[in-house]
Formats: sequence, structure tokens, C-alpha cells
Amino acid sequence: SFVGTDPTVTASVTNAFAQAYIDVNLELKVEPARQNATWFESQTRQARDKLEAAQQAFSSQQQKSGVIAVEERLDYETTKLSELSTQLTAAQGLTSDSHSKRVSAGDAGTLTDVMQSPLVNSLKTEIAKLESKLDESNVNLGKNHPQTQRAESELASLRGKLDSETRKIVRSIDTSYQVSKQKEKELREAIETQKSRVLSLNRQRDEISVLKRDVESAQRAFEGVSQRSAQTRLESLSVQTNAVVLNPATEPATPSSPKTTLNILA
Repeated sequence: SFVGTDPTVTASVTNAFAQAYIDVNLELKVEPARQNATWFESQTRQARDKLEAAQQAFSSQQQKSGVIAVEERLDYETTKLSELSTQLTAAQGLTSDSHSKRVSAGDAGTLTDVMQSPLVNSLKTEIAKLESKLDESNVNLGKNHPQTQRAESELASLRGKLDSETRKIVRSIDTSYQVSKQKEKELREAIETQKSRVLSLNRQRDEISVLKRDVESAQRAFEGVSQRSAQTRLESLSVQTNAVVLNPATEPATPSSPKTTLNILA
């Protein structure tokens, strides 16, 4: 309420007070929102900078390592390592087998490769036949007979061929052992190199995973701050309040005082 001497001024002042109350009420609501909006804007800029830095670090690490699809590359290299290990196992088996044969090479006649050789078996058969023939010739014709001497010469030739073939098989076993040993050495070196490559890729994957998580975390933080900033910015632009003028003051038709009639009666 307001009491004055001029009806127009009285109504204007009363409405001005009501409007001032509404303005102050709105300012009390909007000003904190403005301050929050300003603070959230600065936080948004910081979150954006952190996100950009995380993305830059992630991209730089990928370019540095030269690996984009780390998981696919790691799977390929791991499979290759497994294949090398399988080959090494096979080479070790061959080396062990060749070594056993070399140990038994002192009695070449008992070697499986010698016993299973078609040429060796053929020579042995011919030698056996010729030995039988020579025995008969020694009995019937004597040692000095040309036929007996010719049989002895053929027998010596066959035995030489048998020895030569046997030595050839033994040398082949030795060569196979040396080749297997060399192959085993090469596979061991390749496995060590492959292990280093796999470990290096594991380290790169771990580093990239950490950087990727940093990017995702920075992205979530930026989105959260951006959403809150937009909300407070809208609140700071509000033009509404919970106070409203229901009945604005109007110019009174009659003064509230003095009450002339009452005063005359009194």
C-alpha cells in the first residue's frame, strides 16, 4: 500500500513497488544462474582442451607405432609365433631322430634306413648268390681257376658297392642331422624375434588402450559439462519468476482521507 496526495502518483508508485519486487525476485533467481553459466563455460573450455589433448596423444601414439588395428596385428603375430613353435617342435623331432641314427651309425648294417634301402637289399641278395656260387666254384674248380677268380672279383666289386651305398646312407643321415640342427637354430632365433615383436605389440596395445580410455573419459566429461553449461545458460536467460501481479493498482476515485462526512458528524 502507498498513501499520497495525488491519485495518479499513488497508483504509479504502488505498481512500481510491485514491479520492483518482481524484478528483484527475478534477479535473485537469474544472477546465480549467470554465475554458474560463466563457471561452466570455463569448465567446458578446460574439458574441451583436455579432450583435444587426449585425442592428439592417442593419434600421435598410433602414428608413432605405425599400427592402427593393433588387435588384428597382434592376433596375426601371435598366430605366427604359434606356427614357429610348431615348426620348432617338428625340427627337434627330426634332430632327435637323426641323432639317434648317428649314434647307431657305428653298426651301419643295423640302421633302419640301410635295412630298408631297396638298392642295399638288392646288393645283399646278389652278394649272397655270388658267395654261394663262389663256394661251389672253390669246391669244384679250385681257388686258382679263372671262373673262381672272376667270381671273387665280382664279389669284391659288389661288396664295394654295398659299402659305398651304406656310407652314402650314413652321410645322408649325418647331413640330415646337420640340416635339422641348423633349422632348429634358425627357428629358435625366429621365435625369439617373434616373441620380441609380440611383446612390443602388447606394450603398444596397452599404451594405446590407456590413451583410448583417456579419450573416452575426456569425452564423457566434456559432454557432461557441456550439457550442464547449456542448462545453466538457459536458466540465466529466464524472464519468468514465481511472483506475479494479480491486480495492478488503479487510480482511486475518492481519497481515503479525510473522511468529510464522518468528521462533520463527529
